[in-house]
Amino acid sequence: LNCKYYGANALGLFKLEGKTDGNKEIPAKITTGMMDMCGVGSLSYVRDVNIYHKSDGTLRLNVRGNDGRTESYRLMNPSDNTISSRVKDFSQGRKMIYWQFELTNDEQTDFELEQIKLYRVITARVT
Repeated sequence: LNCKYYGANALGLFKLEGKTDGNKEIPAKITTGMMDMCGVGSLSYVRDVNIYHKSDGTLRLNVRGNDGRTESYRLMNPSDNTISSRVKDFSQGRKMIYWQFELTNDEQTDFELEQIKLYRVITARVT
């Protein structure tokens, strides 16, 4: 409404502004579901991840899979006014059927997310 953001809950309607909720920092998290990236029963690895974003600080990309491990990558804000971060050395050698991605603002910094691009390679079919 009038270029302002509002939130509602059982206590009423509230204008959303500022970087805190009362005196607490506001954490943000975007989590995908567990995704079969290649079709039923296909092992794959993710070759590259490009995250198109702007932020006031650093973000963190957490990667989970059906192998039970979690890997974490720190994303610096691009310094050349672009909106892209490429995760280097991403999940080297890690092959799974199901992948889950989570993006957080560990430092409670403002960020805008445009898109996440995943480049995957099918390596084997599990029967």
